[in-house]
Amino acid sequence: GCDLLSATKRIAIVNYTYWPSYKASFVDAINNIWKNGTHYWMWYRWTSNGWEYGPVGADTYILSPNETIMWRYEKPNIK
Repeated sequence: GCDLLSATKRIAIVNYTYWPSYKASFVDAINNIWKNGTHYWMWYRWTSNGWEYGPVGADTYILSPNETIMWRYEKPNIK
């Protein structure tokens, strides 16, 4: 019953901004690695099809038992 942002804050130093218009939080930094205008923190979940982008904000995603999640610092592939 724990959301991903709360779980991440239990094991890392997380800086984030809550965006009321989206009703979600955006992760600005994990362990002092900050977004910089080109690279951001993105999260993925492991599925039967491989790694998939997180479908919602980390603060609204409720973790399931034995689920595998990855945070990745990357340049998003924006189309």
